[in-house]
Amino acid sequence: MKRRKFLVQAATPFLVFCASCGKSGDTPRKDTVDFMIDLNNDLLAIGSSIVRSGVIVVRRNTGNLIGSFIAFQVECTHAANPIVWNQAQQQFNCNLHGSIFSSTGAVVNGPANRSLQPYNLQLNGTQLRISG
Repeated sequence: MKRRKFLVQAATPFLVFCASCGKSGDTPRKDTVDFMIDLNNDLLAIGSSIVRSGVIVVRRNTGNLIGSFIAFQVECTHAANPIVWNQAQQQFNCNLHGSIFSSTGAVVNGPANRSLQPYNLQLNGTQLRISG
């Protein structure tokens, strides 16, 4: 097999994979969400998270105060891979390509170049409403 043919055959799967990177995450999300979380049953421990309707909701601190929670789109803005909360680092990680987002949703490390979409939080007793 000639060197050029070998390189083309070896590189094709990688190029196809890379061509798909960033395509689905390039457009800002426009989904509307509106759901409730019962804090008597979910998000009981600091660092716990729950994913619903394309949103990741995280408990960052103790107490049922609005500032104890954050909510962002669950898909990385680079390639739409699900992100996860890293409690030790207080950041969101995308394990597909290594993007990192702060607890405010801002990009800390690419390849993502757009912040995560935040969602509104309202607290009524032990009912946390996520909307946006």
